[in-house]
Amino acid sequence: MLRLTIISFLVLCVSLSAFAESAVDLLDINTGAPVNRPRPSGPDSKSSEQKSTTPDAPLKEVIDEPGFKASVKIPGRPSPKFDQSSTNSNSIPTPKIKGWAVPLEEGASGPIRSASEPAESTTEKSSHATEVISPSLAAAIAKEKAGAKPAEMIPLYKAIVAAEKDSAAAHYRLGLAQLHGVETQNGLLEMEAAIALQPKNPKYLCDYGISALRAGWIEKSYAAIQAAITINPNSARYHSALGDVHLTAQHIPEAIDSYTRAVKLDAENSAYFYNLGLAFMRCNEYKRAIEIFSEAIRIKPVSAYHCSRGLAFENLKVHKNAFQDYGIAIKLDKNNPYAHYLLAGICSDREDPTYTNKFEAIEHAGKAVALTNGKNAQYLMGLARAYRVARDYERASDSAKKAVELEPARADLRREYSEIVASKMQGIEK
Repeated sequence: MLRLTIISFLVLCVSLSAFAESAVDLLDINTGAPVNRPRPSGPDSKSSEQKSTTPDAPLKEVIDEPGFKASVKIPGRPSPKFDQSSTNSNSIPTPKIKGWAVPLEEGASGPIRSASEPAESTTEKSSHATEVISPSLAAAIAKEKAGAKPAEMIPLYKAIVAAEKDSAAAHYRLGLAQLHGVETQNGLLEMEAAIALQPKNPKYLCDYGISALRAGWIEKSYAAIQAAITINPNSARYHSALGDVHLTAQHIPEAIDSYTRAVKLDAENSAYFYNLGLAFMRCNEYKRAIEIFSEAIRIKPVSAYHCSRGLAFENLKVHKNAFQDYGIAIKLDKNNPYAHYLLAGICSDREDPTYTNKFEAIEHAGKAVALTNGKNAQYLMGLARAYRVARDYERASDSAKKAVELEPARADLRREYSEIVASKMQGIEK
């Protein structure tokens, strides 16, 4: 029955998407992997009608809940040389932001905002499908907000779902808890159940889409988030999430279009500008990316934003500005390994010695490695470069060897390791 309900919902809600060949492509609860379908051709730019939603039952209580970050970690984030060769989780990550990086659903707890930064637009709030929250579910949500871990919340939510099988809100919260507890498959199934019970809730659709994207289900993610946009085309958050799908699929023009819509709908949210800047970085539009990152920094100075703007400057060979941005990034977050790695890189650049400083290079590269417990191959190779500039070929070789051992499939790391070993042998011969 659940499968039939899901299919019926999708026929109504997702039929507009030319991307999905059939409704079951989105929410086949028996599917353990994405269905191979054509990639999305782009966002629905003609949708202008905002559909209203009606409650399934009288509202008992509205409770704040954890939300989702509408930005995913993309393998191979822009680096000075744009190395896209690694799909390993050790590839250079964008610095992790505590909490969620963009506006959340109503009442969701996220990053601390400045007094001048709006929590969320009125349009976003008014479009939510009303939920029915039972007293037991309300107590569980309050417990989670108080800091309870997923391992504790999952059994509690399961008990509530067992007692309230027709509660979309209960299935949704259980799904979130399971996703946060790294039970991806089960979490997606629970969110599908929530959508089947409340098919016109754009929040459920968008959060399912974000979760599906994290699981690698680009097709399902696109269809779900597009459906959310159809219900509420004035949500900046949903357009930003769609931009994430396009960016992951390497559809850069479409990503830029979606992020631009998000920026226009909420021009005071720094994360939307940051996402747009990343999209411009992907197509090597560094000057435009710098303008966008600068706007994000104006709204909310964040270490990650300075890192990315520094990368754009570095690609334009404006090393002075890149050096300054990396330094500011470290001041904003001294435990940001990415910022330390980038600063070490510019201090050990063998092609441009302007800012070469072997002491700073080794110091910051060492911090990047220490902060990641020696588990990031790129940072280890950064430390090897720093030692190489200092002509300490023994340590350079050891660090490079560890990097290759972590990611043996990366030809670029193997090649650089060979160069360092050759330099070491030349030094011994001399």
